[in-house]
Amino acid sequence: MSAPREDTKRADAPLIEAARLFERVSSKGHRYLVGRMGGVRVLVFEKKEGDGGNHSHVLMIGAAPAPGGEHARQGASARGAGSAGRDATE
Repeated sequence: MSAPREDTKRADAPLIEAARLFERVSSKGHRYLVGRMGGVRVLVFEKKEGDGGNHSHVLMIGAAPAPGGEHARQGASARGAGSAGRDATE
């Protein structure tokens, strides 16, 4: 891995808001953060028990569903059929 560039070491380097994250709770009771960064879905999970390393969280990214796409259709069908499918991705 290469050494960090000099300009990234500065404590006064400006920060740019990349994404807004929202706290969610899975059907199993685990808390996590989710948001979008352009066409990317961003998820932040606490480190699983037993994972090595000194980190506290894990950042996962994936393709974000298009607005009004499959996820929105699932929500509409779940509203019509009670809570079925509500925690399908959690």
